[in-house]
Amino acid sequence: MISTLKGLLNETVNIEVTGKMHLQGTIIDTGSDTLVIFDGNDYKYIPVLHIQNLTFNTDSECEIEDPSESPCIDSESIDGEFSLRRILMQAVNMFTEISVIGEQSLYGYISSVKDNYIVFHSPIYKTLYIMIDHLKWLIPHPDNAWVNGFNHKNFLDNPADTKLASSFEKLITDAKGKFVVVNMGESMNCIGEIQSSKEGFIEIQPARARSLYVNMHHIKTLQIDNNVSH
Repeated sequence: MISTLKGLLNETVNIEVTGKMHLQGTIIDTGSDTLVIFDGNDYKYIPVLHIQNLTFNTDSECEIEDPSESPCIDSESIDGEFSLRRILMQAVNMFTEISVIGEQSLYGYISSVKDNYIVFHSPIYKTLYIMIDHLKWLIPHPDNAWVNGFNHKNFLDNPADTKLASSFEKLITDAKGKFVVVNMGESMNCIGEIQSSKEGFIEIQPARARSLYVNMHHIKTLQIDNNVSH
């Protein structure tokens, strides 16, 4: 698909991504697994994995002006393969907007990129561990871009990312006995203590409810309370 998309550079398109979310913009760049569009305001980096379909935008009223600045991360600024993983690594410590669950955007900083997940620090949700495969799109900004002068150093509550497990599966195994929130509390049953992790499922014990077995592949985000464990 990437070779096909390269032929669409500078075309304005409508894109449907996973979750029936619709994006519009001009294709600016392509990578081995990522498409970059400019929507008139921002550069969005979209994993090809989540592109459901793509059509040309023929609505003249929705014409998008050419960007006045180059993207902060592009194929020319990265040595080697221009891939989602390399984009995420370049975005470390940049103010970044990401989409993972529904149409709700998360704002904050990527502090670390592990084998199959990222560590994301949000002023609202604090530390989130996010599976890379569930990232629908991201908007990295230059280092000095932030809203209302908020300083990211005020909420980086887990700077020792190097001590974290390299894989998401090991992260969950290490969290046994700790209180977690799965998928940002989308379901109240996905808030509780991790009892076990095996064969691709984790057992969560919610308050006043039977154990819930969650397929690890469907865990998009994980929050771990390191202060509550048994």
